[in-house]
Amino acid sequence: MTDAREAFARALHDGHEREHDQRWQDAVDTYTKLLSSLRHTKDPESRAMRAIALMRSGNALMELRRWDDARGAIDEALHEAKGSGDPAIVAQALLAAGVFAANQDDRGRGEAFLLDALERFHRKDDRASLQGRGWAFLNLATLYGKTGRLDLAFVTFTKAQDVLGAAEDWAGVAAAWEAQAQLRRAIHDEDRLLRPRRNEGEGRPTPDAARQETRVTWGIHPTIKEPRPTLADGLMALTIDVQQLWKSYEGKPALQGLFLDSHAGEIVGLIGPNGAGKTTTLKILVGLLRPDYGVVRVKDHDVLVDPVSYKADIGYMPEAPTLPEYLTPSEFLGYVGRIRNLPKERLAARTRELLTMLDLVPKADETIASLSKGMKAKLAFAAAIIHEPSILILDEPLIGI
Repeated sequence: MTDAREAFARALHDGHEREHDQRWQDAVDTYTKLLSSLRHTKDPESRAMRAIALMRSGNALMELRRWDDARGAIDEALHEAKGSGDPAIVAQALLAAGVFAANQDDRGRGEAFLLDALERFHRKDDRASLQGRGWAFLNLATLYGKTGRLDLAFVTFTKAQDVLGAAEDWAGVAAAWEAQAQLRRAIHDEDRLLRPRRNEGEGRPTPDAARQETRVTWGIHPTIKEPRPTLADGLMALTIDVQQLWKSYEGKPALQGLFLDSHAGEIVGLIGPNGAGKTTTLKILVGLLRPDYGVVRVKDHDVLVDPVSYKADIGYMPEAPTLPEYLTPSEFLGYVGRIRNLPKERLAARTRELLTMLDLVPKADETIASLSKGMKAKLAFAAAIIHEPSILILDEPLIGI
């Protein structure tokens, strides 16, 4: 088996050299010859070798625009990778499948494959996994750019550069910078550096710019090459827009690539078991936690760039509110209302309105310490809505009621 491994490594090196020289047909011929020497068996190592050779062949075939042949090679590579049982090979095959799907304008499947590959690369922190993670980020960033999700694209390009730098893959870092620069040129924004959109429509590509090519070429994994027209200009503005949200606590993931959006007038609920990340998501939305990675926009405000001004539009009731028990409900609501800049006359009327609506008038002048658990929950809800926010975020609001 040692001789077979050495022969495989030599042939793979020859194929890489031909790819590096952009001799794509010669590379295909090399990988075809290599595959003919690898028998179809159930041996995990042999299947891993076939998967690698098929992925390389698929990449060269994509460069030749032989899409049907490339599809066959990549589909077989994914089958052989899963049969090998090697998690690293499976992740590489998913990455290749994602790139192919994106090149075929199948954005949904492409993104799903790339996110699956990214999650698998996250399971290890060795150099090979870091490198694979970086290239998954790079291909995702390219896909996001071509589909009009520009803020997410630029954040993901930065993540790709950081991860590839940690893996000491300097060619990858250069490719990420070049891809990012191409996207900036495509949207006529040479100076853009992750800044938030200040005005409606800023940062969105024009129809002509959307057709510009944002191609990346490298020597290990395939990358997305064909542009896709953006639909961003036709989308209704989102009230809440969460993309690719990741958060870990002491190395244990709480959120892994969460996407969430909501429009004005909608009621959205988060459902999941304990530890699924529901409270973590809400705390990130209201600025109590920072994610490890992702884009969070509330009414077109980038929460991570500007974590203060958007809060005037939000009412928040935490899962376990802590109230000042030495105050009365009237005093507490007056205090919250002044923080929310309600005019004096409006504050007095609003306080009476909420106490009446929530059946708290009999307890209005007693200390909060004397209230039942349900009454305290009602008071916390009143504090969340006293300024009549346009967005209300409630974490387990009915506990105790």
